[in-house]
Amino acid sequence: MREKRFLEEYQRAPNARQAAIAAGYSPSSASRSANRLLKKPEVRRALEVAGAARGIEVQLDAETILRELKYVALARADMFLVASDGTVTTRPGVDPNFIAAVAGVKRRTVTDFDGRVKEHSASLKLWDKNKALMLSMKNLGLITDRLTIETPELVARELIAKSAAVYDRRLSGLVARKKARKLN
Repeated sequence: MREKRFLEEYQRAPNARQAAIAAGYSPSSASRSANRLLKKPEVRRALEVAGAARGIEVQLDAETILRELKYVALARADMFLVASDGTVTTRPGVDPNFIAAVAGVKRRTVTDFDGRVKEHSASLKLWDKNKALMLSMKNLGLITDRLTIETPELVARELIAKSAAVYDRRLSGLVARKKARKLN
C-alpha cells in the first residue's frame, strides 16, 4: 500500500524523499526507503510505464518541439491567406503545418456614421521569428550562451598543460618499454 502511494507521489513531484514521507515512511529514514524502492525492478517498471503513458498523453518530445520551432523560424506572412472573418489558411503549395507560426489574427470592422459596416479586415500576427531563429541556432550549436575570453596567459597555461600531458604519456611509454626490455 505504501509502495503504491510512493509511486503516486513520486510521479506527481519526482522528489524521492518527499514522496516517501508522503507515502507514510519515517522522515528520518525516508531517503533510504526511497532509494530502496527506486531500486526495485517492479517500481522502476511502473515508473517507466507511467512516464511513457504521460509522454503519449502530452506527445511532447524534442523532435516535436524542433519541428514546431522550424515552422515558426521559416514562416513568412506571404505564406498565409487571411479571410475577413479571421480564418487563416496556408496558400496552396505551402505545408499546412506552417499554421503553427500564427500567433493570432486581429479583426477590424469599419463602420460609417450611421453604423453601417463599410469594410471588414483582418491582420495576421506571427510568433517571434527572431527568437525562433536564435533558439534554432542554439540547438544547432551555432551560438552558445557561454563567453570564452582567451588571454595570452590562459592560452599559455593550456599549451603548457597539453605539453605536460603529452610529455607524461611519452615518459610512461619509455618507462614501460625499458621495463619490458629488462624482463626479456
